[in-house]
Amino acid sequence: MKVYARFSLWFTEPVNEKDEKRYQEFKDNLKKYKTEYLIDFYRVPIASSEYQYAHEMAEKYPLQEDEEGEWLPGVYISESTLYEIDYDKKDYDKAVAYLVNFWYLSYLYEDESSDEYTAPCCDNPSWRGEICEIQNRPLIMPAKEFRKRQYAQLMHGYGVSEEVRGLLLENGAKEEDFTEIKNKQGKLVFYQLTPQNVIKGFIGDNEIPVEDECKNCGQKRYGYKEETKPYYISESTLKQLKALNRTEEMRGLELEPWYLVNKETYLLLKKHYKRIQFEPIFLKEDKW
Repeated sequence: MKVYARFSLWFTEPVNEKDEKRYQEFKDNLKKYKTEYLIDFYRVPIASSEYQYAHEMAEKYPLQEDEEGEWLPGVYISESTLYEIDYDKKDYDKAVAYLVNFWYLSYLYEDESSDEYTAPCCDNPSWRGEICEIQNRPLIMPAKEFRKRQYAQLMHGYGVSEEVRGLLLENGAKEEDFTEIKNKQGKLVFYQLTPQNVIKGFIGDNEIPVEDECKNCGQKRYGYKEETKPYYISESTLKQLKALNRTEEMRGLELEPWYLVNKETYLLLKKHYKRIQFEPIFLKEDKW
């Protein structure tokens, strides 16, 4: 497992000779981590000496603006507050459960948005922050969006084809774990994953905090795990897992659970669909 930070480098003219030297020096020191050909973006392992250098430079040369919000002349270095984790085969082998993270995104009608399928959590929602909403009706999507896809990230959660659904039903999933997705003509085109097995304890296993709560109905909205750490699961939570699972807790403004599969389901799907994506979850008792 490797954890990465992202940096961006740019300058606003006119720059002096000292600025130009600093700009070139940063590019030379971080060149092996550059991620874009024309734009100066860098993806740097936080365990590397180059990260320490880049981090110090970002603290020393942050973006400078005048009173009107215009960038002042100079060289600027920015470090993203979001970290990324890369896992290798050993990590996936060691994992005991897996977070669903299908990366084939289904493109939608231009005139259709996710808020057409959401509603407030209750009749009189009262949040500290923005209004949070829950999916309130089955998705309606065009068949062409799925074409020959066997799995996809949807506007809400994830979906699978008839073929994948059949495979999962043969190996522990239940009929109610899937909700039909039809097109506007009423033709069945895909299935949304709607696991009925609700697990408790996953949020506590990862010390994920409550970000907001509806004062009217008590619905909580959770945040995210610490960015530089993987997901963990305790033995007691692991025992609750079936083929397809969702957490009791919800996250995001469009309130959704975390979707999990057990190791058997993960191995089954990876056997048939090599490119399908999951994020590994490790046993909490083995926490590093």
